[in-house]
Amino acid sequence: MRPKQQWLLIAATNLSLIVGIFIFAVGFFPYKPFLPGLSVFSEESESVAAPFNKVVFMVIDALRADFVYSEASNFKFTQSLISSGAAFPFTAHANAPTITMPRIKAMLTGAGGKLVMYGDDTWIKLLPETFCRQEGTTSFFVADFVEVDNNVTRHVAPELEKDDWDALVLHYLGLDHVGHKAGPKSAFMLPKQAEMDGIIQGIYTGLETQPHLRDTVFVLVGDHGMNDAGGHGGSTAGETSAAMLFMSPKFKNYTNGGFPAPAEPHAEFRFHTLVEQTDITPTLAALLHFPIPQNNVGRVISSFLPIWDEKDRVQVLIHNAQQMLQVIIATFPHFEPLGADKSLCSAKIQKEEIQLACMWAKALEVRSLWQRGLATVDNVIEELLKFTKEAQGVLAMAASSYNLTLMTIGVVLLVVANALSLISVFFGEGSTGSIIYTFANNIPVALLITLNCIMMFSTSFIEEEHNLWYWTASAWFFVMMLKERRSGEMGISSLIILLLVRISRRWNQTGVKHQGAPDIVTGFLLKHTTIMWILIFATYLYSLWRLNKRVCRRWGKAPSAILANTIISAAVTFKMSFARQDAIEAIPWWLLPIVRLFESASLISLARAAFMALGIAMGITLFAERTKKDPKRTLRISVVLHDLLAVFLATQSRFWNVPLILVFNIQFRMLDKLSSPVSPGKKPLLSPQEITLSSLLLQHVAFFALGGSNNISSLDLSNVLNGVSGFNVVIVGILTFLSNWVGPVFWSLGGIVLLRRWADGEADGVYRQQIAMWTLFWSIVGSAVMASCYMHRAHLFIWTVFSPKYIYTMTWSVLHLAVMNIGVGALWRWGNKWAVE
Repeated sequence: MRPKQQWLLIAATNLSLIVGIFIFAVGFFPYKPFLPGLSVFSEESESVAAPFNKVVFMVIDALRADFVYSEASNFKFTQSLISSGAAFPFTAHANAPTITMPRIKAMLTGAGGKLVMYGDDTWIKLLPETFCRQEGTTSFFVADFVEVDNNVTRHVAPELEKDDWDALVLHYLGLDHVGHKAGPKSAFMLPKQAEMDGIIQGIYTGLETQPHLRDTVFVLVGDHGMNDAGGHGGSTAGETSAAMLFMSPKFKNYTNGGFPAPAEPHAEFRFHTLVEQTDITPTLAALLHFPIPQNNVGRVISSFLPIWDEKDRVQVLIHNAQQMLQVIIATFPHFEPLGADKSLCSAKIQKEEIQLACMWAKALEVRSLWQRGLATVDNVIEELLKFTKEAQGVLAMAASSYNLTLMTIGVVLLVVANALSLISVFFGEGSTGSIIYTFANNIPVALLITLNCIMMFSTSFIEEEHNLWYWTASAWFFVMMLKERRSGEMGISSLIILLLVRISRRWNQTGVKHQGAPDIVTGFLLKHTTIMWILIFATYLYSLWRLNKRVCRRWGKAPSAILANTIISAAVTFKMSFARQDAIEAIPWWLLPIVRLFESASLISLARAAFMALGIAMGITLFAERTKKDPKRTLRISVVLHDLLAVFLATQSRFWNVPLILVFNIQFRMLDKLSSPVSPGKKPLLSPQEITLSSLLLQHVAFFALGGSNNISSLDLSNVLNGVSGFNVVIVGILTFLSNWVGPVFWSLGGIVLLRRWADGEADGVYRQQIAMWTLFWSIVGSAVMASCYMHRAHLFIWTVFSPKYIYTMTWSVLHLAVMNIGVGALWRWGNKWAVE
């Protein structure tokens, strides 16, 4: 196959892969029928007394249920309200893929009147020109859990004095940031709980003492919980169990002496009554007598029904049921309420919409009997609650979410990509044209692809995928060690790589099964901070040694040393200052005086200084250092670029992960040795296929070693604003990808550098084969993930295990393969051809 033909085939394969992935995503990810417009009470609706006319709505991000209700909680005042009966406590369950907060925001928007908001600026972005007073705080500065809350709290007391608002929204982010920073058992957690409890006390006292606040309901809610590692986004009990409380002095008349506080959980992280998080929307609407939003799928919480008289209780539930009925009609176009003929209700097996129609008919029938004095109010309430519960369950699992046609098209396009990538590998550069020979030459890759595809059909295997990469990488480099020894070497290089893989796998505990278990970071480094910082400095010193005499070589040793020291000094200064703000307890006593020298400098300025120094060095290397293409010159532009990249990636890593960059660098040098000829005239020990496979294995080992997983909760947002003064979606998006793909980026571009000796004199054939092999891997694995999502679309864990894996597959295939390996990798491939002066 000619070079141009193979490049065209690779381009067609990746185009088919990308388009197929996005088309499948459009059909796969859920959409619900949307009823436009604001809801209003119907003309025939009977008026219901409103117990309250104002609401203080306080969101504490990641407020897990046990943070408020358990014996270990530091919400002491809040617990006193629970025990006195002034608060209704619940555990709110977030059922994926339900997104509750937009529904709450929609309710507050439809409520009318004046709204005031302080806290997470997501509210302001989603609801522009909605609040009469507002101040937003960004949720991306996860290292800050002090000022981010102080900027909300300073507005509370002044707002409580005012009587010109109908809803006061407060969204606190600090507790969530504490979780992201060090987990739920962090030393900062209890003080943060006490701080939030003090704010609750201040607000509740205002309700008691301020005349204009006596008809105000105070709602405290967590938008989600957190897992044992401090993350969220998954399906564990900790992540889906949030605290939710309604507070008011009025409630003491309806709670029969209060509730246990502290309380014992009746299931993992489940305290008091369990409700769906979406239930808060119709409940608040009833308490404030607002129309329930048209797209609501929640139920009025029955605990509040005693607040109304019998007639109003029924009317509250009728409003809720009628509103949900409209959503059912939109979801099931063939749904029709039953008339006088109810023969369909006698069938043993019923469609969901028929079952709902029968339950609604039964509820109306019982209400009619009650109105004629032939049934009790409890009978009516029972039937209405049955209907809304069943409707909620059906709507949450509505199969109309999928567009199977688009999903099928996506699968077909991936099959096409598979075929094209197979042709590219089997008939591309270096192949003999023999399918049997080419397959035999790529048996390790075939086995890896097969194992990976099998794993995509099991939830446990997806959650624990890191084990596949750890074990296969260990086995592979053990085989490489045997090969090295057979060539007459001692096998030291492969052994070092193998030992460092073993260290990497214990660096950060990942996956779900052993989430939060001790690892090198939590069990050793954060307890022995001096050793940790010695390793961090060693990482940067290694990079300094590598850069010294490699940048600005044309202008002599002094300029080279100055630029190299400037780069490393700026990077180290930023990392120390970041650690001081992120976790000052992780800085040893002897380092604190040095760190405090830079207290007046902003992190943005320090990060920009490091990035600018790296940019200057990169520019000089590309445009001023390039010399002739000479195979005898061993130092290539790509080598210098990769050394600069290592410094940048260390800057984008959490400070406790910086030593892993040193691990990667050492492994890279050992692989570089194996990829070099043992003596002049001989070929390198590792073939291009073996270099490509080694790179692929280490990309994934590094991803998981740095704390990555197939769970959204493992995403690291702590470095996504490095050097950014405002929110720029493009820059933040790039930094988010690079922060979470540090290891894969290092090894994918490193894999290109390792091929430079094979490429000398062979044009770009080895590069085409490398890209073809990587494309083949992600094309086939992507097909397996698609097939798994298609087959398991009715599975219990479709939104908590399979869909996150699909999102990660999209990122690996589009951003990592197409953009990074092929796009940015072109610069590295070009750099392999040119020597440095």
